[in-house]
Amino acid sequence: MDISSMSGVLSNDAYKRTFDNPDPNVQGAIVSAMPAGSFAGALLVSYVGDRIGRKKTVILAGLIWTIGSILQCSAVVCTPPSLFMDILNYHNRTAVY
Repeated sequence: MDISSMSGVLSNDAYKRTFDNPDPNVQGAIVSAMPAGSFAGALLVSYVGDRIGRKKTVILAGLIWTIGSILQCSAVVCTPPSLFMDILNYHNRTAVY
C-alpha cells in the first residue's frame, strides 16, 4: 500500500474493527514503517550491490518485497503475533490461535 493512500484507510471503520481500534501511536508506527524501510533500503542497496552484484541485489529486493506483501496480506487473516508464532513453530504446530 502506498503511503499516500493511508490517510483514507486510517479513518475507515472496517480498518478500525479489523485492527482493534489502534491508538495514534500504533497508527503512526504503521504509517512510518514504509518510509523507514525505504530509507534503510536506500542506505544499504549500494553496499549490497557492490558485495553480491546488481542482479542478485534486485532479486533479493524482490524477495524481501514478496515476503512483506505476504505478511501484509495475511495480517487481515490472523493477528501478527499468531502469524509469527505459526512461522516459528511450523515444525511442531504448537502455535496458539
